[in-house]
Amino acid sequence: MAGHGSSNETCDHGLGQQPDFMICKKKSTSGNSWVVWHKSIATTEYLILNDEVAKATDATLFNSHTNDSDNLWSLGTNNSISDTGQSAVAYLWCDVPGLQKFGSYPGNSSTDGPVIELGFRPRFLIVKNVTDGSRRWVMIDTERYPINGPQVPVLWADYTSAESTTAENQIDILANGFKWRYNNGNVNVTGKTFIYMAWAEAPAFNMFGASSNAR
Repeated sequence: MAGHGSSNETCDHGLGQQPDFMICKKKSTSGNSWVVWHKSIATTEYLILNDEVAKATDATLFNSHTNDSDNLWSLGTNNSISDTGQSAVAYLWCDVPGLQKFGSYPGNSSTDGPVIELGFRPRFLIVKNVTDGSRRWVMIDTERYPINGPQVPVLWADYTSAESTTAENQIDILANGFKWRYNNGNVNVTGKTFIYMAWAEAPAFNMFGASSNAR
């Protein structure tokens, strides 16, 4: 997409419902972060995929999602994404039962952690503590380690280290969701809010509501 940083604008997205999760980046110049919005944070807030910072506020990034609809999404005047004469890329998703889900959960600081029901077994999962700074974007998948926990190798979206089996890897991948077996500030601690992004291992439906074949 081409930027228009001097004014608010709307762009087509074609999802058929309002976006629930989006990642945007200006790609024609260097030094720009991956800007994230998730439906579990306020319309004026944002996150940074390549950083450990907590959610922050800037209504000029997405114009407070003023014109978001089943067909359109909003961009504001902040030139971190929409910059006149520059190009940017955006990835947008919405909840689709049996295919992908985006939501949040509270932590409980226990090795008997919360169960997050998705309606499917996740193939790829991203979790982020949005309350605190210095908390990583935790990524888990069942391709690298198809056997159900508890030692599932973890990757971090904001970190350059190789996969780890010494940190946020105590998890049960369930037929209908996931459950943490770990007490950690990145994925499960009392009084904090965690967002998740999950995609199904064997989708029951596609983006258009039609049935999909199981793996």
